[in-house]
Amino acid sequence: MNEQEFWKILMDVPPPQPVFFRLYYNQDGSPLHYTMEDLPGNWVEIDRETYVAADPWVKVVDGKIKKLNRLSVQKLVLSNQGTSCHPNNVAVIDASSNTTWSKQIYGFED
Repeated sequence: MNEQEFWKILMDVPPPQPVFFRLYYNQDGSPLHYTMEDLPGNWVEIDRETYVAADPWVKVVDGKIKKLNRLSVQKLVLSNQGTSCHPNNVAVIDASSNTTWSKQIYGFED
């Protein structure tokens, strides 16, 4: 490789993609995951600090993040969507199972 080929390769590097942070949430506004990926589902754009904190004690209401009281309770409930698990053991993930669980948060806004 000569110097001209080196600079051609170096100059052909595509520009960096824009960085974005998202909070994906379920139908009741409970957080599913914080990510930098473009995934299907409901999401709100968040800043870097919110992404890094990844606070599970939040709820999305009318497109805005609301903090929940720390006395809130999280509970796994049977659901039409969520993680497929073994029918007799929620700790065993089984993609072929029709038994799905999701996290429900019961709490109050601060």
